[in-house]
Amino acid sequence: MRQQSCGMTHEIAPRKLAELRSRGSDALVEELLCKFIGSSTGLLAQAKSALTSGNATQVDFCVHTLKGGALSIGLTEMVNLLSEKFTIN
Repeated sequence: MRQQSCGMTHEIAPRKLAELRSRGSDALVEELLCKFIGSSTGLLAQAKSALTSGNATQVDFCVHTLKGGALSIGLTEMVNLLSEKFTIN
């Protein structure tokens, strides 16, 4: 299901969306998405800086945090993309 919030459209896994709605309302879902987007901006900036400076530990931390947040609100496409693109060996 596509959810519109904070001026963006997000694909939320249907099961997760149903779970979130059962705990609150569409307003709760929108609030969670907005908080995730707000915190993601800073994490992405930190990850970019860490990539530039070659700090793999910080990149891993930022990606791990982004994946956790995305997973908790059902943004599985984002989790998959982050897992695919940022695998630290």
